[in-house]
Amino acid sequence: MRAPTSEISTIPLPETYPSSMQAFGQDFVRYRATTLDQSVVSRISDMRQPQLTYHQARSMQRKFIFHAGPTNSGKTYSALKRFREANRGIYCAPLRLLALEVYDDTNNHGIPCDLVTGEDRKSGKGRPDEPQELNDSALDKLLRLPHLPKGDVASANPISLMDGDASTAAILGLDHASPKVPESIGLTLNSIFSSQAAETSSSQSDNDGGDTKATSSAQSSHVACTIEMADVDKVFDVAVIDEVQLIGDRDRGWAWTRALLGLAAHEIHVCGEPRALSIVESLLKSTGEDVQVHTYERLTPLVVAPHSINRNLANLRRGDAIIAFSRKELFRWKAEIERETRFRCAIVYGSLPPQTRAQQARLFNQPDSGFDILVATDAIGMGLNLNIGRIIFTTLQKFNGVSNVTLSPSEVRQIAGRAGRFRSKFPRGEFTTFEPEDMGILIKQFNGPADSLQAGLMANFEQLEALSKQLPGADMLDLFTKFEDLARLDKRYFMCDSSDRKEAIKLLAPLNLSFKDRYTFILAPANLENDYMRSCLLSFATGFEANRPITLAAITVPSTTSGAPSVLNEFEQCHKMLDLYMWLSYRFPQLFPDRDAAKQLQAQCAERIMEGLIEETRTGRRPKPQPRRRY
Repeated sequence: MRAPTSEISTIPLPETYPSSMQAFGQDFVRYRATTLDQSVVSRISDMRQPQLTYHQARSMQRKFIFHAGPTNSGKTYSALKRFREANRGIYCAPLRLLALEVYDDTNNHGIPCDLVTGEDRKSGKGRPDEPQELNDSALDKLLRLPHLPKGDVASANPISLMDGDASTAAILGLDHASPKVPESIGLTLNSIFSSQAAETSSSQSDNDGGDTKATSSAQSSHVACTIEMADVDKVFDVAVIDEVQLIGDRDRGWAWTRALLGLAAHEIHVCGEPRALSIVESLLKSTGEDVQVHTYERLTPLVVAPHSINRNLANLRRGDAIIAFSRKELFRWKAEIERETRFRCAIVYGSLPPQTRAQQARLFNQPDSGFDILVATDAIGMGLNLNIGRIIFTTLQKFNGVSNVTLSPSEVRQIAGRAGRFRSKFPRGEFTTFEPEDMGILIKQFNGPADSLQAGLMANFEQLEALSKQLPGADMLDLFTKFEDLARLDKRYFMCDSSDRKEAIKLLAPLNLSFKDRYTFILAPANLENDYMRSCLLSFATGFEANRPITLAAITVPSTTSGAPSVLNEFEQCHKMLDLYMWLSYRFPQLFPDRDAAKQLQAQCAERIMEGLIEETRTGRRPKPQPRRRY
């Protein structure tokens, strides 16, 4: 018997039927059609077996090796060795910094390896000229500039940016006077959009609709990518999934689930904390695949210090890392340490460009740089090799987007574990607190049970498009909300937080974009809590809607900088705007044509930031001490 279809609603009833029977028949037809639609919607939103989505992976029997161990255990070493030995390999990183490190290392071994991130592509074959990052030579020149004695602020003559911060903002396109005005890079749309319409319409542009794939024009034998960019359609010999415990991350966990279930590789190495083993085994049970487990211990001891720093900066020593959880707090700690002690501080936080974070790490690691203390957020938890002897928590509270919460046992172990790097000058790692009363909480959390993990899922383009056909007239925000309301999950999975995507949908709602183009824009890397980035995303999308190329000809980066945190913040925001532009340029190259200019501007921003951080230390600029907050 043939299954019913929606066409049944068009079948006419004989005119000879009594009117009551005709009414009953039409009601019955509408009921069947509604029932059918609900059935289709139910199938679309059924997330209980996401493994069935990945046909290439399901057509092969994959071999899994789980490398389980804490920080500084060498768990990734063996996996990367197999990656380099393979004829075709893919490395999936949680961070751009890690992808770049593997890209460089693999090419240095003579193995062509491409780099693919959302914002960048680099070829492993005949590498094109790239904007040069601040290299060792340039760094040495910065460090050889005269260092002013502490307290000699009057004679420091700090470098100014043009006529001050306001001019800097204008040049970089940061209009603080009206941050909510939708002006791209601080200028009017007309000043940055070419007057010439694009030769091709937006529907002809190179748009992947948010379908992220780690591919590049050169197609080397190996690729290092951020995990969101992993290609699940291409067959590899060996794949590496790093930091798999992030499968439980509320925002990005879906990317690890997708890689684990979808990568089409004969041999897959999964690296991460032991607590992730249970969820990995559970997911692979659904695919009929087994896991070999290799367990690793730390290569150096990690111990809690016998006492806190006791609120005394005089107790600091070379190799210490001071941990705080906001940019403002980091600069305050840096200023206070450099004012009260003989030490200078390197600094690492999440909003720094990746290359600047790496340069600050090198400053800290370099024995004769004069930067013997590190102040950092939990951004040091992964992606940087740091010669830390002792971790000092200034607080055990962190803002989670809603309220201040105590660090979880896993977070404490991840951060504390950065102390005592193997083959550094520190034979063991230590961790402690600044406040004596925090020691008990630190020890309790460090020894606390591991959090159980579920695997994140997120509605993809195909699912939302299919749902839209069943719910004509529904906008994308309605579709996201409806999908999440209807999604059926088993206990192994959870739906990742889509609030950022929903906020982008609201921002772009007035624009006339195709379904596919709108979906692509809501995936773009823009922090919409930042007014400037909101303006940038809306302006870029508005230009796209008008089918006019967005160029960067009006943007210049000053050749000098200042160490003032407010000025550095403007360079950081400019760098993020260029990240967004780069991301869009790989998806809509006709309308975002200035990719090379964006790379050059980014390199200049990163260099100014690095110079500013060093200048801030050299000039002895010190803000007035503020009372420390207690939570």
